[in-house]
Amino acid sequence: MVIIHRNPTVADTIFEVGPTGSPEAHRSYEAGNLLVLRGLKVDADFAFLDAMQVGGEENKHKKFFLTHPQHYALERNRDVEWRDFRRLAFPHTWSGRRAYRYFRAQVLSVNTQIAEIARRVFPRYRTHAQMIAWKFQHVRGENLHIDNIDQCERWARLRIFVNLGRSARIWAISHHLRKFADDHFEAAGLARYADKPYEFNQTLSAVAFGESQKAALSAAPRHYLYFEPGEVWFLNSMVSAHQVLYGTRAAIATFPFSYDDYECPDEALPRIVDQLCRARARATTS
Repeated sequence: MVIIHRNPTVADTIFEVGPTGSPEAHRSYEAGNLLVLRGLKVDADFAFLDAMQVGGEENKHKKFFLTHPQHYALERNRDVEWRDFRRLAFPHTWSGRRAYRYFRAQVLSVNTQIAEIARRVFPRYRTHAQMIAWKFQHVRGENLHIDNIDQCERWARLRIFVNLGRSARIWAISHHLRKFADDHFEAAGLARYADKPYEFNQTLSAVAFGESQKAALSAAPRHYLYFEPGEVWFLNSMVSAHQVLYGTRAAIATFPFSYDDYECPDEALPRIVDQLCRARARATTS
């Protein structure tokens, strides 16, 4: 069970959600709340995954989009990604080949479970693809940030996070985008980005929090969460400030869908950005 340390100076935006969908779950996700899946965990061989040694540099070189061939209809062919990953993780020995086959079976199992969870918990969202990143970084802290994801002006994202390590994955979540935009609107020059949510988020994060890899840089208050192995949570990461403070293995799934599927259209990122910029323009001219 997730352990939560709530900060009384931050709005309580952490809730549980059941394994079957509801309008409330959709609305809560769209509002930027962090939703912890209740009564269901992802089943995986955590000891095997945690013991894997993946060569190469840290940071992005240990993040791989691993789509099992049985799921290629849902995403573009990932043969090159698999080839590069195998070179870094599995030696060309008999035992290495055997471990590689077992790992591919783990990817198929985990990715299938995640896709089923997405379908069950958020049936309203007509997702048209799935991108599941397997992260092998040993994270020891990153700064608070708000995600800026390509084509966010066009597509919403359902984002699912899973702890695949043997130890707790430590997260923090702070205020909604609106709060930080209100505090830093002029300093960041956000009026320039009324119709550019990607640039809006990118600029706001840089001004509000600083460099993304410096965990202690931002002094913003936050809640802390400790997720057990296999625990699943959901966050609309394009509208809520968050960070990873510790973790070894994780899967992060991204399912694009149309903003037309929102229960609450005013919570769509392009609408939020437009409304913030319009409100600030009215305030300065009145």
